[in-house]
Amino acid sequence: MPSLARNLSDDAQDKLLACSEDQRARNVRYRQRQLHLLHGFLRQYATKLCELITKESESTDEETWYEFSATLATISKLFHQLDFEDALKREYAISRNQSNTTNRVPHGIVLVRPGNHTIFYSIFAAVATALAAGSSAALRLTPSYTVAIVDRTADLSLAAQALCAARFSFKGKSPYAPDVVIVNEWVLEPFIRACIREIRGDSLIRETDTMPKPGKAQAHGNTTLYSDGAFEIALDASGYVFS
Repeated sequence: MPSLARNLSDDAQDKLLACSEDQRARNVRYRQRQLHLLHGFLRQYATKLCELITKESESTDEETWYEFSATLATISKLFHQLDFEDALKREYAISRNQSNTTNRVPHGIVLVRPGNHTIFYSIFAAVATALAAGSSAALRLTPSYTVAIVDRTADLSLAAQALCAARFSFKGKSPYAPDVVIVNEWVLEPFIRACIREIRGDSLIRETDTMPKPGKAQAHGNTTLYSDGAFEIALDASGYVFS
C-alpha cells in the first residue's frame, strides 16, 4: 500500500489492513453499529463541530447547520438502507439451492480525498458510504486546484462574468471558484478590462480604454502595481493578478 504509507502511521496502517483482511465490514450488523456510533458521536458534539465548521469555512450559521444536517441525513439514510434480514436471506440462499445473483463484493480499502468545499460533508458522507458498502476507508487530505482557461475565441464578456461570479461568490469557497486563470496572450488585456468592468462597473474602464503603462505606475522590483485606490492590478512575469 505505497500510496497509503505516506499518509498513515504504521499502527494505523496495520489496523486498516487488518480490518480489510478479516472482512469485518462485510457483516451488516457491524456496519449498522458503526454508522449508528458515527451518527451518535456527531449529534453529541453538534454545537462544537458547527462552531469549528463556521470558523474554518467562514460560512454563515445557516450554511453550517445545513451542511451538518445534510451529513447526519446521509448517514441515517445509509443506515436504513442496510437490511439485515435480507442480507441473511441472501447469505444462506445456497442452502436452499438458490443462486445469489445480486451478490456484491466490496473493494476492500477505499481512499477518500474530499473536496475543499463543504469539507465536513465531503469527509463524513464519503467515509460513511464506503462503510455502508462494506469497505474500509482511509482519509487523505490533499490540496486541489480549479483551473479556468480563456482562449482567443472566447466571448470575453461572458467569460469575465462567469469567472468573476465563480471566484467571488460564496466567499471564494465554491468548488467552481478558479484558483488559476490561464488566458491566451492575444486576449489578455481585453479580458482584464472585461473583468474590471464586471467587478467595479462600466464606469471604471471602457472597451476603448488602454491599460496603464508601466511608466505610469509604481514599480516594486519585478512587479508593477497599478492602483485606483481600493482596487489594484499587479503585473509581473506571470501576468495580471487582482487584489
